[in-house]
Amino acid sequence: MAVLPFGLGVLAARYGNKLQDVYGSSFKCVLAMLAFLVLLTLCKFNFYSWLVMPIFIVGISVPLAKMLNKVNMTSKVFAWVGSLSGIIFVVHPIVREILILRTNTSGSYYGMFLVYLFMTISLSIILKPLFEKKK
Repeated sequence: MAVLPFGLGVLAARYGNKLQDVYGSSFKCVLAMLAFLVLLTLCKFNFYSWLVMPIFIVGISVPLAKMLNKVNMTSKVFAWVGSLSGIIFVVHPIVREILILRTNTSGSYYGMFLVYLFMTISLSIILKPLFEKKK
């Protein structure tokens, strides 16, 4: 199931410059987000349509990121998280497996999700020097 959003991310990275023309104004971004939200809501009523839900989630995320990127502080946060993304990709499966065992016994899903986010980002910050290229 994770292959579809991953493939969409690769396509968006490769052909993302062409999307900039589509989401030029904030009005177009909001309109696209609403359209994808309606499609996402309609997908909830059929099991097989769940397979394409990641397309609509990515479709909501791209204009949202485009709108948030116009705010200077938000773009700095995105750049900082982007600098950690490779390390997060390596660290998150380990943290997830450890916390899934605890979530099954405790039943506190939201609390464990917050702990998962905190631990993943913290470990990524700690391990960042190990992953940096030496010049």
